[in-house]
Amino acid sequence: MAAAQQLMQLSGDEEDNDCKSKNKGNPDGEEEELEQNQSEITSAKIEEIFGREEEEEEEKQLRPRKRRYRSLVHIYMTTEPVNVKKVRC
Repeated sequence: MAAAQQLMQLSGDEEDNDCKSKNKGNPDGEEEELEQNQSEITSAKIEEIFGREEEEEEEKQLRPRKRRYRSLVHIYMTTEPVNVKKVRC
């Protein structure tokens, strides 16, 4: 979700720069209001695209990673030691 917000902010930076260059004569209060409106619009777009984030459901869906490899202990237990006499260099 944070990555999506960053992408939306980065994509909106060009638009923000254009708006700020046009509105240089605005007092600080109006700029803050514009930034707040942009933030609300960005949040609304993110929720529209990805859906509302619900932490409770995410916690339930988290499960441990599936092991892709066997542990070394398991490998050592299942293999037989190499006989040095049979191995020739």
